[in-house]
Amino acid sequence: MDGKKMHKIPKKFDYIEIPQSIFNQTLKQLQQVGEDYKEGIAYWSGVLNNNNGVIKNVIFADDYPEFHNESYFANVSLETSFKIGEKIHQRNEFLFAQIHTHPSDAFHSFVDDNYPISHRIGFLSIVIPNFGKNIYLLQQCKIFEYKAKAKRNELKEKYVSKKFKVIENG
Repeated sequence: MDGKKMHKIPKKFDYIEIPQSIFNQTLKQLQQVGEDYKEGIAYWSGVLNNNNGVIKNVIFADDYPEFHNESYFANVSLETSFKIGEKIHQRNEFLFAQIHTHPSDAFHSFVDDNYPISHRIGFLSIVIPNFGKNIYLLQQCKIFEYKAKAKRNELKEKYVSKKFKVIENG
């Protein structure tokens, strides 16, 4: 397969499959980081299956020593971003989403809008409120889709249910 075709991501997906095990692993680790009243960040990568995304792996920012986080702030260094990108590339996967926690409400801040790990149109940013405490479903989070020039659209809850399928047999 030539490189251009392999790395072409459609601008829209019919839906994205997330194995329940990856969703649970992501939530659990971000909740553990939140127990210290610190924001956590994770990334979902995967493959394409026709016009559908299939999440295969989760990468946690706190697995990298350069990661810095506090109660109202988390920073992934450029060095860490490159390492994460290289790991995804070596797996022949794509970066679909950034998942991160906030101490209270789920919203997209100025930093979230302007400094994501990816500026690819269609890239997803999932914000988990309350450091993930009492969160069990993706619909309890806010999901934002990158449009261009630091602009994002928040996905409506009913659209989240159609766009994302958390599947048991992951």
